[in-house]
Amino acid sequence: MTYQFEPIGILRTPFSDKYAAPRQPGLEGIRSESRVILNPDSRLRAGLKDLDGFSHLWLITWFDRVSGWKPLVLPPRGTSSKKGVFSTRSPHRPNPIGLSLVRLIAVAQNELLIGDCDLLDGTPVLDIKPYLPFVESVPEAKSGWIGEKIVSGEVPPLFTLEFFEAAREKLDWLEAAGLTGFREKIVQVLSTDPGPHPYKRIKPAGPDHFILAWKDWRVLFSVVQKTVRVETIVTGYNQETAMPELHRRFKGRFPE
Repeated sequence: MTYQFEPIGILRTPFSDKYAAPRQPGLEGIRSESRVILNPDSRLRAGLKDLDGFSHLWLITWFDRVSGWKPLVLPPRGTSSKKGVFSTRSPHRPNPIGLSLVRLIAVAQNELLIGDCDLLDGTPVLDIKPYLPFVESVPEAKSGWIGEKIVSGEVPPLFTLEFFEAAREKLDWLEAAGLTGFREKIVQVLSTDPGPHPYKRIKPAGPDHFILAWKDWRVLFSVVQKTVRVETIVTGYNQETAMPELHRRFKGRFPE
Protein backbone atom coordinates (compact mmCIF):
# COMPACT_ATOMS: atom_id res chain seq x y z
CA MET A 1 0.00 0.00 0.00
CA THR A 2 1.14 3.52 -0.75
CA TYR A 3 -0.08 6.83 0.60
CA GLN A 4 0.04 10.26 -0.98
CA PHE A 5 0.58 13.46 1.02
CA GLU A 6 0.12 17.04 -0.11
CA PRO A 7 2.23 19.68 1.67
CA ILE A 8 0.28 22.42 3.45
CA GLY A 9 3.07 24.95 3.05
CA ILE A 10 6.76 25.63 2.79
CA LEU A 11 9.56 26.75 5.10
CA ARG A 12 11.66 29.85 4.60
CA THR A 13 14.86 29.55 6.67
CA PRO A 14 18.38 31.06 6.64
CA PHE A 15 19.88 27.68 5.71
CA SER A 16 20.41 27.04 2.01
CA ASP A 17 22.58 23.94 2.35
CA LYS A 18 22.77 21.07 4.82
CA TYR A 19 26.20 22.04 6.12
CA ALA A 20 24.91 25.41 7.37
CA ALA A 21 21.87 24.03 9.21
CA PRO A 22 22.03 22.98 12.89
CA ARG A 23 21.90 19.24 13.54
CA GLN A 24 19.01 19.66 15.99
CA PRO A 25 16.71 22.65 16.60
CA GLY A 26 17.96 24.85 19.44
CA LEU A 27 20.64 22.39 20.56
CA GLU A 28 23.73 24.16 19.24
CA GLY A 29 23.02 27.69 20.42
CA ILE A 30 22.23 29.02 16.95
CA ARG A 31 19.41 31.55 17.35
CA SER A 32 17.55 32.17 14.13
CA GLU A 33 14.10 33.04 12.87
CA SER A 34 12.25 31.31 10.06
CA ARG A 35 8.78 31.35 8.54
CA VAL A 36 6.19 28.71 7.77
CA ILE A 37 4.19 29.96 4.78
CA LEU A 38 0.94 28.09 4.25
CA ASN A 39 -0.56 27.44 0.84
CA PRO A 40 -3.22 29.96 -0.28
CA ASP A 41 -6.18 28.02 1.12
CA SER A 42 -8.70 29.71 3.43
CA ARG A 43 -9.18 26.45 5.33
CA LEU A 44 -5.47 26.29 6.21
CA ARG A 45 -5.50 29.90 7.33
CA ALA A 46 -8.54 29.24 9.51
CA GLY A 47 -6.73 26.23 10.97
CA LEU A 48 -4.21 28.56 12.64
CA LYS A 49 -6.89 29.91 14.97
CA ASP A 50 -5.93 29.59 18.69
CA LEU A 51 -2.37 28.54 17.87
CA ASP A 52 -0.85 31.75 19.22
CA GLY A 53 -1.30 30.60 22.82
CA PHE A 54 1.37 27.90 22.45
CA SER A 55 5.09 28.55 22.89
CA HIS A 56 6.37 25.57 20.86
CA LEU A 57 5.22 23.54 17.88
CA TRP A 58 5.98 20.25 16.21
CA LEU A 59 6.68 20.63 12.49
CA ILE A 60 6.22 17.51 10.40
CA THR A 61 8.11 17.93 7.17
CA TRP A 62 9.38 16.08 4.11
CA PHE A 63 13.12 15.89 3.44
CA ASP A 64 12.72 16.63 -0.25
CA ARG A 65 16.47 16.71 -0.97
CA VAL A 66 17.19 13.26 0.46
CA SER A 67 17.63 10.30 -1.87
CA GLY A 68 17.97 6.72 -0.70
CA TRP A 69 18.60 5.32 2.74
CA LYS A 70 20.71 2.70 4.52
CA PRO A 71 19.86 0.56 7.55
CA LEU A 72 23.12 1.56 9.29
CA VAL A 73 24.30 5.19 9.49
CA LEU A 74 27.17 7.08 11.12
CA PRO A 75 25.72 9.85 13.33
CA PRO A 76 27.66 13.13 13.52
CA ARG A 77 27.86 13.18 17.32
CA GLY A 78 29.04 10.90 20.09
CA THR A 79 30.08 7.74 18.28
CA SER A 80 32.56 6.31 15.80
CA SER A 81 30.47 3.26 14.93
CA LYS A 82 27.42 2.95 12.72
CA LYS A 83 23.99 2.76 14.33
CA GLY A 84 20.65 1.45 13.18
CA VAL A 85 18.84 4.21 11.31
CA PHE A 86 15.80 3.96 13.60
CA SER A 87 18.02 4.75 16.63
CA THR A 88 19.15 8.02 15.00
CA ARG A 89 17.70 11.27 13.69
CA SER A 90 19.24 10.76 10.24
CA PRO A 91 17.17 12.31 7.42
CA HIS A 92 18.05 9.32 5.22
CA ARG A 93 15.12 7.07 6.13
CA PRO A 94 12.75 4.70 4.32
CA ASN A 95 10.23 7.56 4.40
CA PRO A 96 12.18 10.85 4.76
CA ILE A 97 9.79 12.50 7.22
CA GLY A 98 11.13 15.15 9.57
CA LEU A 99 9.95 16.00 13.08
CA SER A 100 11.23 19.28 14.55
CA LEU A 101 10.35 21.09 17.76
CA VAL A 102 10.44 24.85 17.16
CA ARG A 103 9.57 28.03 19.07
CA LEU A 104 6.43 29.85 17.99
CA ILE A 105 7.11 33.59 17.90
CA ALA A 106 4.06 34.96 16.12
CA VAL A 107 1.04 34.06 13.99
CA ALA A 108 0.15 36.43 11.15
CA GLN A 109 -2.32 35.81 8.35
CA ASN A 110 -1.23 32.53 6.72
CA GLU A 111 2.31 32.60 8.15
CA LEU A 112 4.05 31.48 11.32
CA LEU A 113 7.21 33.16 12.58
CA ILE A 114 9.27 30.50 14.34
CA GLY A 115 12.66 30.19 16.06
CA ASP A 116 15.33 27.51 16.48
CA CYS A 117 14.55 25.75 13.21
CA ASP A 118 17.02 23.18 11.87
CA LEU A 119 15.53 22.73 8.39
CA LEU A 120 16.63 23.83 4.94
CA ASP A 121 15.03 26.68 3.07
CA GLY A 122 12.20 25.42 0.87
CA THR A 123 11.42 22.30 2.93
CA PRO A 124 7.78 21.20 2.43
CA VAL A 125 5.60 21.23 5.56
CA LEU A 126 3.16 18.33 5.98
CA ASP A 127 1.56 19.21 9.30
CA ILE A 128 1.73 21.44 12.39
CA LYS A 129 0.93 20.27 15.92
CA PRO A 130 1.18 22.05 19.29
CA TYR A 131 3.79 20.85 21.76
CA LEU A 132 2.20 19.78 25.06
CA PRO A 133 4.83 19.65 27.83
CA PHE A 134 2.59 17.86 30.34
CA VAL A 135 2.18 15.01 27.86
CA GLU A 136 5.40 14.98 25.85
CA SER A 137 8.09 15.99 28.35
CA VAL A 138 9.55 12.89 30.02
CA PRO A 139 12.50 13.92 32.27
CA GLU A 140 13.34 10.31 33.19
CA ALA A 141 13.55 9.14 29.57
CA LYS A 142 16.75 7.35 28.52
CA SER A 143 18.91 8.37 25.56
CA GLY A 144 20.34 4.98 24.61
CA TRP A 145 23.75 5.11 22.95
CA ILE A 146 23.71 8.94 22.96
CA GLY A 147 24.28 8.98 26.72
CA GLU A 148 22.60 10.02 29.93
CA LYS A 149 24.38 13.37 30.35
CA ILE A 150 22.02 15.06 27.94
CA VAL A 151 19.00 13.72 29.82
CA SER A 152 20.29 14.94 33.18
CA GLY A 153 20.87 18.43 31.77
CA GLU A 154 24.66 18.25 31.95
CA VAL A 155 26.63 19.60 29.01
CA PRO A 156 28.92 16.98 27.45
CA PRO A 157 32.64 17.86 27.62
CA LEU A 158 33.46 20.50 25.02
CA PHE A 159 36.71 21.34 23.30
CA THR A 160 38.32 24.73 23.82
CA LEU A 161 39.02 26.65 20.63
CA GLU A 162 42.23 28.61 20.12
CA PHE A 163 42.35 30.81 17.01
CA PHE A 164 45.80 31.55 15.60
CA GLU A 165 46.41 35.11 14.44
CA ALA A 166 46.24 34.09 10.76
CA ALA A 167 42.82 32.49 11.26
CA ARG A 168 41.45 35.47 13.21
CA GLU A 169 42.67 37.95 10.61
CA LYS A 170 41.11 36.01 7.76
CA LEU A 171 37.79 35.54 9.57
CA ASP A 172 37.66 39.27 10.35
CA TRP A 173 38.34 40.07 6.69
CA LEU A 174 35.69 37.65 5.42
CA GLU A 175 33.07 39.01 7.81
CA ALA A 176 33.88 42.58 6.76
CA ALA A 177 33.47 41.41 3.16
CA GLY A 178 29.95 40.19 3.92
CA LEU A 179 30.41 36.46 4.62
CA THR A 180 28.24 35.54 7.61
CA GLY A 181 27.92 32.40 9.71
CA PHE A 182 31.44 31.06 9.09
CA ARG A 183 32.92 31.78 12.52
CA GLU A 184 29.78 30.46 14.22
CA LYS A 185 29.93 27.24 12.22
CA ILE A 186 33.59 26.68 13.11
CA VAL A 187 32.82 27.08 16.80
CA GLN A 188 29.68 24.96 16.59
CA VAL A 189 31.35 21.99 14.91
CA LEU A 190 34.84 22.00 16.42
CA SER A 191 33.83 22.69 20.02
CA THR A 192 31.62 19.60 20.17
CA ASP A 193 33.62 16.92 18.35
CA PRO A 194 36.48 17.77 15.95
CA GLY A 195 37.12 14.18 14.90
CA PRO A 196 37.02 13.15 11.21
CA HIS A 197 33.50 12.58 10.01
CA PRO A 198 31.90 12.71 6.52
CA TYR A 199 28.72 14.49 7.69
CA LYS A 200 30.75 17.18 9.44
CA ARG A 201 33.07 17.39 6.42
CA ILE A 202 36.19 16.88 8.51
CA LYS A 203 39.12 14.94 7.01
CA PRO A 204 42.66 14.15 8.19
CA ALA A 205 45.38 16.39 6.73
CA GLY A 206 48.56 14.92 8.11
CA PRO A 207 49.81 13.99 11.60
CA ASP A 208 47.51 15.61 14.19
CA HIS A 209 46.06 17.97 11.57
CA PHE A 210 42.60 18.08 10.04
CA ILE A 211 40.56 20.07 7.51
CA LEU A 212 37.00 21.27 8.06
CA ALA A 213 35.10 22.16 4.88
CA TRP A 214 32.33 24.75 4.99
CA LYS A 215 30.77 25.67 1.67
CA ASP A 216 33.79 26.61 -0.53
CA TRP A 217 36.13 27.38 2.39
CA ARG A 218 38.58 25.17 4.25
CA VAL A 219 39.73 25.42 7.87
CA LEU A 220 43.05 23.87 8.85
CA PHE A 221 43.23 22.91 12.53
CA SER A 222 45.00 20.63 14.98
CA VAL A 223 43.85 18.99 18.22
CA VAL A 224 45.91 18.80 21.41
CA GLN A 225 44.05 16.99 24.16
CA LYS A 226 40.88 19.10 24.68
CA THR A 227 42.09 22.14 22.71
CA VAL A 228 41.34 22.73 19.05
CA ARG A 229 43.88 25.04 17.41
CA VAL A 230 42.35 26.79 14.42
CA GLU A 231 45.46 27.63 12.44
CA THR A 232 44.38 29.11 9.12
CA ILE A 233 41.65 29.38 6.50
CA VAL A 234 42.02 28.86 2.75
CA THR A 235 39.79 28.90 -0.29
CA GLY A 236 38.53 25.58 -1.59
CA TYR A 237 39.19 26.63 -5.19
CA ASN A 238 42.36 25.43 -6.89
CA GLN A 239 42.03 27.21 -10.24
CA GLU A 240 41.82 30.99 -10.18
CA THR A 241 39.83 31.11 -13.41
CA ALA A 242 36.86 29.43 -11.69
CA MET A 243 37.00 31.46 -8.48
CA PRO A 244 34.05 33.63 -7.44
CA GLU A 245 34.87 37.27 -6.79
CA LEU A 246 35.11 36.93 -2.99
CA HIS A 247 37.59 34.05 -3.27
CA ARG A 248 39.67 35.98 -5.80
CA ARG A 249 39.82 38.99 -3.49
CA PHE A 250 40.69 36.71 -0.58
CA LYS A 251 43.59 35.18 -2.52
CA GLY A 252 44.83 38.65 -3.41
CA ARG A 253 44.72 39.76 0.22
CA PHE A 254 46.19 36.54 1.64
CA PRO A 255 48.51 34.96 -0.93
CA GLU A 256 49.75 31.56 0.20
